[in-house]
This record gives sequence, structure tokens and C-alpha cells, in this order.
Amino acid sequence: VEALDGEAASGRLSLSMRSTSRRWRTGDRVAFSSRLRRIVGFGNFGEMDWAAYMARRGIRATAYAWSDDDVRLLGPPAAGEGLV
Repeated sequence: VEALDGEAASGRLSLSMRSTSRRWRTGDRVAFSSRLRRIVGFGNFGEMDWAAYMARRGIRATAYAWSDDDVRLLGPPAAGEGLV
């Protein structure tokens, strides 16, 4: 995340797409418009704490795009980025 509502921001998020026509790589730098959602754990007994798991990887939000037609590739992962 570099900008949020025109304000500078930083961080990582998990972007899900319903359908894709190309191969995306973890860490790709992309531009898209979507509502960001905070990752929450529902707290069911014995359930994995998904929010904590993602936070340890620096991911604190999720987003959704209908297809990759709604997403523009800006560039490959920066050095040291990619799979977490």
C-alpha cells in the first residue's frame, strides 16, 4: 500500500481476484481500486488466529478485485520482497 485516499501509506495486503487471465507473482507491485478490509479473527475455540498469522508477515489488510482487468501491474517485487 503506497496511498490511501490520496494520502501516503505503506504496508502489504492480500489481494484476491475472482478470475485471472495471467500469472501473478507474490509481491508484484500493482495498482487497483478496492475497499481495504482489516483482517479479523473470529475467536472460535481452537481456530487459527488468522489476523495474527498475517500480521507476522506484515499483512494487515485484504482487498478484492473481480478480475485482473481491474488490476494494473506496476512492476515486479522489489529486491527482498516476494514470498513470505
